[in-house]
Amino acid sequence: MGCGLVIGKFVPVHNGHCYLIETALANCEHLTVLVCDSPHYAIPVDTRVAWLKEMSPGARVLPIPDIGKNDDPD
Repeated sequence: MGCGLVIGKFVPVHNGHCYLIETALANCEHLTVLVCDSPHYAIPVDTRVAWLKEMSPGARVLPIPDIGKNDDPD
């Protein structure tokens, strides 16, 4: 079934995130969830990673730095 990738801030995790991750888990063999980290976010990345690991034990959940260029097409 292949590999899947979900990337997000998850500040905070909501039902849409849960649905996206559950759907990805159901449709791929290996799923990686990348959690963007920035000191500007109100919820620490370790907390968000822990939430996602608890709700999606079948996924690999990793923090990554947020480069802060959401609207930059390059």
